[in-house]
Amino acid sequence: MFNEFVDNKEILIKDLIEDVEKNCRHLSNLNVVSEYHSYKEIVEIGEQTIPYLLERIDKTVVWFNALRKIIGENPDKNHLGYMKQVTEDWKNWAKNN
Repeated sequence: MFNEFVDNKEILIKDLIEDVEKNCRHLSNLNVVSEYHSYKEIVEIGEQTIPYLLERIDKTVVWFNALRKIIGENPDKNHLGYMKQVTEDWKNWAKNN
């Protein structure tokens, strides 16, 4: 039964991520994206979403802010605006945490 719960949570997280990426890809304002219901739910779920978001950071910048909100840190603060460096900062954070 526990495995079923874990599998359902994984499916939910993946569905929420897909929903955000599909329905917010045309938005350039990340503040608007962060108000989207599925994005908010991802942040509310919290740390369980981190591995899935880290898998997607090469694809879109929307997950950087969600990760910052979830972990309460900003490991990319020295490279803001430079997607390649910010992505590397997050990958390094993941290796160390």
